[in-house]
Amino acid sequence: MSDVTPLKILLILPSNQFGGAENVALNVLKGLKDDRCTLVTQEALSGFFTLTNASIIRFEDFDCHRPYDLSPLNALRYAIAIARITRRVRPDIVLGLMHNGTFFASLGFALKRMRCSLIGSIHGDISGYFNSLKRGPTPWERWLIRLSISVPQQVIVPSKGVYLDLIDSFGAEAKKLSLIPNGVDLVQVLEAASTYQEMPPKDRPWILTACRLSPQKDFLTLLRAFSLIVQDQLATLIIVGEGESRP
Repeated sequence: MSDVTPLKILLILPSNQFGGAENVALNVLKGLKDDRCTLVTQEALSGFFTLTNASIIRFEDFDCHRPYDLSPLNALRYAIAIARITRRVRPDIVLGLMHNGTFFASLGFALKRMRCSLIGSIHGDISGYFNSLKRGPTPWERWLIRLSISVPQQVIVPSKGVYLDLIDSFGAEAKKLSLIPNGVDLVQVLEAASTYQEMPPKDRPWILTACRLSPQKDFLTLLRAFSLIVQDQLATLIIVGEGESRP
């Protein structure tokens, strides 16, 4: 029997669409199996986490309704809400999820002195995010990014690409970054794999992608590349997922 007291963890997830990063948060909470975790997220996502042991706090209760808006006023609103919640919950660790969760939490910690550790996590390369918007970061956004790679004790990244982007494009210190691949629920994957799905005949090579169907995934580049492949050989492109780019 262990005498170690589990840490109280506060997870910050400002998001209203369930995708890859949100599934990572779900796997983290299922893996912890502890009722000392609290998740702060938007109302639209709260139902996905009801089967975990985590307590759920909704950003809407703090007048925070725009999780992807990085403007100064909205970022400040989220930062103050996170600071208030942190002082109420009194966690040992605050974990910011995705770039906006890390941005807002870092701003909250910069504004209000907290007696706990802050860990950030950035799941996609930020340069790619701004490329999808067809612009670079504004001076305010660049300052927010710098804050988010300097205020947390560590920033978790899932891949070498994100790791290098933060160093090369935004001046992050390598010692501040922890490269930890996203965890998966193997039981859930095996159960899903056992269900029947009608697929095209395997009479030619397949190229398969499975993800949230959104502009950030840059499907135009994939489709252009596939158009070059089929000029030389028969192939089948299979796209699996849901999202605003599905049509």
